[in-house]
Amino acid sequence: MTTMFGVPMQDIMMGLLAVMGVCLLGVAFIAWRNRTMFWLGVRNVPRRKAQTVLIVFGLMLATLIIASALTVGDTLTYSIKKQVYDQAGRIDLTVQRGAEDKGQFVAARGDDAYFDAAQYDAVRGKVAGDANIAAVMPAIGASVAALDTTTKQSEPVVSVMGLNPADTAAFGGLAASGGGTIDLTALRDGEVVLNQSLATSMSAKVGDRVKLYAQNKPHEYTVARIAQDGGLGGAGKSVVLPVAGAQALLGQPGKYSVILVSTGSTAANGLDHDQAARTALTTATAGTGLAVNPLKRDLMTQAEQAGNTFTSFFLLFGLFAIGAGVMLIFLIFVMLAAERRGEMGMARAVGTKRRHLIQSFVAEGAAYDLLAAAVGAALGVGVAFAMVGFMVRLLGSDAGFSLVPHVEPRSLAIAYALGVVVTFATIVVSSLRVSRLNIVAAIRDLEDTPKPGGTWRGLALGIAGVAGGLLLAASANGKAAPFMGGASIAILAATLILRRLRLPSRLIYSLAGGALIAFWGLPSGTFDRIFGKYDGGIEMFFISGVMMIAGATLLIANNTELLLAALGRVGGAARRLLPALRIGTAYPQASRFRTGLTIYMFALIMFVLVMMSAMQLNFNQVLNDPAKQAGGWDVTASTLASNPTDPQGVRAALAANGVKDGDVTAIGGLARVPAQQARVQNAGSTAAPAPYPVNGVDDGFLANTAFHLQARADGYADDAAVWAALRQNPNLAVIDTSALPGSGGPDAIGGWTVAGIGASAKTFAPVQVVLRSPQTGRSATVTVIGVTDTQIAGGTTIPPLFGMYVPERTLGAVFGPQPVTSYLFKLRPGVDAAAMAHTIRAALLPNGMQAESIHALVAENNQTMTGFFTLLEGFIALGLVVGIAALGVIAFRAVVERRQQIGMLRAIGFSRGMVAGSFLVESLFITALGILAGASMGLLLAHNLFTGDTFGPGGGSAFAIPWSEVGVFAAVALVAALLMTVIPSRQAGNVAPAEALRFE
Repeated sequence: MTTMFGVPMQDIMMGLLAVMGVCLLGVAFIAWRNRTMFWLGVRNVPRRKAQTVLIVFGLMLATLIIASALTVGDTLTYSIKKQVYDQAGRIDLTVQRGAEDKGQFVAARGDDAYFDAAQYDAVRGKVAGDANIAAVMPAIGASVAALDTTTKQSEPVVSVMGLNPADTAAFGGLAASGGGTIDLTALRDGEVVLNQSLATSMSAKVGDRVKLYAQNKPHEYTVARIAQDGGLGGAGKSVVLPVAGAQALLGQPGKYSVILVSTGSTAANGLDHDQAARTALTTATAGTGLAVNPLKRDLMTQAEQAGNTFTSFFLLFGLFAIGAGVMLIFLIFVMLAAERRGEMGMARAVGTKRRHLIQSFVAEGAAYDLLAAAVGAALGVGVAFAMVGFMVRLLGSDAGFSLVPHVEPRSLAIAYALGVVVTFATIVVSSLRVSRLNIVAAIRDLEDTPKPGGTWRGLALGIAGVAGGLLLAASANGKAAPFMGGASIAILAATLILRRLRLPSRLIYSLAGGALIAFWGLPSGTFDRIFGKYDGGIEMFFISGVMMIAGATLLIANNTELLLAALGRVGGAARRLLPALRIGTAYPQASRFRTGLTIYMFALIMFVLVMMSAMQLNFNQVLNDPAKQAGGWDVTASTLASNPTDPQGVRAALAANGVKDGDVTAIGGLARVPAQQARVQNAGSTAAPAPYPVNGVDDGFLANTAFHLQARADGYADDAAVWAALRQNPNLAVIDTSALPGSGGPDAIGGWTVAGIGASAKTFAPVQVVLRSPQTGRSATVTVIGVTDTQIAGGTTIPPLFGMYVPERTLGAVFGPQPVTSYLFKLRPGVDAAAMAHTIRAALLPNGMQAESIHALVAENNQTMTGFFTLLEGFIALGLVVGIAALGVIAFRAVVERRQQIGMLRAIGFSRGMVAGSFLVESLFITALGILAGASMGLLLAHNLFTGDTFGPGGGSAFAIPWSEVGVFAAVALVAALLMTVIPSRQAGNVAPAEALRFE
C-alpha cells in the first residue's frame, strides 16, 4: 500500500520519523542537562521488573493495533499485485474498440467489439521501433460455454482466446502446466489448449473431447495440451487456440477484438514504461475507434485501493482500542505519581523544581515507550498474520486469489514511530499533570484540596473552549464531524465556566454528561428537524463513540451513590459481605478521576463491540427477509450475451430436460445496459447527463415481481400497484436507493443522483428524468414512481443489483435491441431451488446459463458477512486487553499505594478474606460500570443508525438487541477483571498489620 487516508505512506513515514527524532532529542537533552533526574527516572525500569512488564504490556497495545492494521493492508496489496503479475504476465496494455469514461476504459460490446486486420496493421506500423513497446500481438476473444463429453463436466462461462502463433514468443510463450512452452503451430485442426483452471473444473485431460458453444451452436474439439494459468494462458477458466481457429469458432473471419501490448515490464521493474507506451498507442489509434486500455496499471491501482481501504477501515475502528490505550498510559503515570507522592513532595521541599519532576517522568516513560513500541510492532505482525489466516478460511477457495502474508519495512517503521510518538505525547501530558502538587499535602500523603470554584485559568480555558467549539460548529458547512464535534467541545468546556460559578460538581458533570448523551443520541429525523441536515462518513463512528462514552462516564462516575444504594441493599442480605462491599466501592467513589478513566477505557471497547454486534444481527434479519431479498423469486440466473435466448427458449429447454410444466410458475427476463453506456438526467436540469445503469424488464418480470419499495410516488397504494402501473405504461420507471442523495451506492459514485426524492422519503411527487444513449443518440423521458431497496442475495450476485427499471420496449427504443441476459425464476412451493438451479444450468449450457438459488446465496453472503464482522470484532476486542491491563495496573499499584490503609483495616478487625474481597469488589464494580456505559451507548447508536435514514435496508425496521453477544462480552470482561485482580487481592489480604502501619 502506498497511501493511508489519502496521504502517501512515504511522507507519513518521514514525518513520523522526524517527530520521533524530536522526541528522542528531548530525552537526550534531559540526559545531558540534568543527568540526575534522568537516571532517577530510568532507574525505576530495571528496579521494578513486574511493574515494568505490566506497563510495557499496556503501552505496546497501541503500536500492536497500528502494526497489525498496516500489515493486513500490506498483505492484501502484495497478494493482489502478485495475482496481477501472475495472471497478466507480460501483457501490460490492450487496444480495443471502446472509449475512456471518467478515467475508466469501457469496451464495446457485441459485433461492435471487432475490427479488421487492416486496423491492426496500421497501429502496429505506427508503433514499430518505439523503445517503450516491446511487442504487440493481435488476438480475438469472447465468452462461450464448454462441455467435456468424456467426463460429462461442464462450465457455463469460459473465455476463448485466439492468439497469433508467430507472436507468442515475444510475450514469453504459452507456458505448459508441466513445464516448457506450447507451440500453437503444432496444433492440428480441431485441437485446443485448456488452461489449468478449466481442466481442473471439468476434470479434463489431454485427449478428451470438448464442445464449445458459440453463436448457439456446438463446436467439438480435442484437448491437445494443458497450459498454465496466467499470461497467455488466461486468467480464470480459458481455452486457447490459434487466432484463425478462434475467428472461425466465433464467426468473425479476418477480425480481431484486441491487440495485446507488452512493454517488457516484470515484477521487478513494475510499470516503468507503460505511460510512455500508452501515449504512443493513443496517438497511433487516433480516429480509428480503438482505444488504449491500461490493463495492468488499472489492476495495480485497484490492488492499492483495496489495501488502502482495508487498512483505513481497520485503523479507524482500531482507534477505539488505541484511544483506550492512551487512557491506560495516562492512568499508569497518574498511579505512578500517586505511589511516589511522598517522594515527590520531599524532592520539591529540598529545592527540586516542577520541571525536574517532569523530566524524571518523561525519561522513565521514554524508556518504557521505546521498549513497548518494539514489542508491539513485532506482535502486531503476528496478530496480522493470524488475521490473514482467518480471512483465508473465511474467503475459501472461491476468493479468486490467495493471500500471502507480507509486511513492508516502511509499515513497521510507521507503526513503531507512531506508537512511540502517541505514547510519548501522552506521557508528556500526564507528566505535566502529576507534577502539579501541594508540597505539604504530598509529604503528608494527603490529597490536594481542590480550589473551590475552580481557577481563573480554568475559567479562561472554558470560555475559549466554548467559543472555539461554537465557531467550529458554525463553520461546519454541512459536515457532521465539525458541527457535532464543535458542539460537544462547547458542552465539555462549559463545565469549567460552571465550576467558577461554584455550582455543585456533581450537578455540573451530570448535566454535561446528560447533554452529550441527549445530543448524540437523538434519532436522525429529530436531529435534522432541530439542527438541519449534516453529512458524515465512517469517521462518525469513532467520534460518536468518544463523545457518547464521555457523556455516559461523566453521568455514571458522578452518580455512583444511586448504584451504591442498590448494592447496599444486596449487601444487607449477606451482612458478612457488607463491609467488603462498602470498602470496595468507597475508593472508586472517592477517586472519581481515576475511576472515570478506567470506566472510559472499558466502555469505549464495549461500545464498539456491542454496536457492531447489534448492527450485524439486525442486518442479518433484513438480509434474510424474503420480501426484501428475493422479491418473490427463487432462482436467479444469467446467460452469455453471445449466446442469448428468450423465456420461451428457456421453457422449451427445461421441458426437454424433464422439468414439469408446473414446477416453474413464472420467468422474468431483464436486459441490462451498464452505467458506462447509459446516461440519465433530471428533467429540466442544466447539469450534464450522468452514468446510471438501466434494466429493461419484460412482462413476466412485471407481472410476478414482489420487489420491496422503500418509497412510492403519491397515488400508489402499495408496492404491487407501482409494478402494475409500470407494466401498463412504458413511460414509467423505478429506481434503486443508490440514486438517492447521500446514498453512496456503488453505481452512484460519480454518477446520477435523482432530484426531488429525499433519502428518508416514504412518499414523493412523481419525478421526470431523461434517458440518453451515447451510442444511438436517442433519448426518452420517463417518470419515476418508485424506489426499490431490494438487492438480490445481499447485493453480490448476478444483476440486476442497482439501477433503473423500465419496460423492455422503452429500453429498446432508446438503446436499441438488447439481449436478455438475466433471468428470475419463481417455483412451485415444495420445489427444491438448489436442485432446479442445477437443472437450469444443465438444460441451458449452450447459452452459458449460470443459475443459483437466491436463498442459498443469501445464506452464503450472510455467512461471509458474519465472518467479516467476527474478524473485525476480534481485532477491536484487543482493546479489552487494554482494560484488563488497566485493572492489573490499578490492582497491583493499589496494594502498594494503600498499604497503610490495608494495615488500618486489618488492625480494626478486617480479616484477610474481607480485605481481598474489597479489592475484588472494586475491580468488578468499575468493570460493571464500564460495561453498563459502553453497552447502553452502543445499543443507542446502533438503534438510531438502523432505524434511521443512514442505512436504507434498515430504515423503518424493528430493532433487535443481541442479548447473547452482550452477555458474552460482559462475562468475558467480568471474568478477566476477576482473574486480573485475584493475585493483588491475595497480596493485600496477606499484608501484616504491624508491617503495613510502619510502611513509608
